[in-house]
Amino acid sequence: MTSEELIREIVSKICPFHGKKANVNINEGGEIEITACCKEFQGFLETLIKNKIQKGIDEGDASEIILDGH
Repeated sequence: MTSEELIREIVSKICPFHGKKANVNINEGGEIEITACCKEFQGFLETLIKNKIQKGIDEGDASEIILDGH
């Protein structure tokens, strides 16, 4: 799985508590910033990313992912 595929997977998810999608931005340094609407959704996304990493996303790609909850 590539970073692009992981981003698509993330933005396809909706918070079950608030009905919102995560915001995904790529900063000037090329890091992927993911902002969730709540801690519960952030935890879900963290688990999703960790599982995808274990299943084969490049570790180099994964190191560029920054999760930020509100």
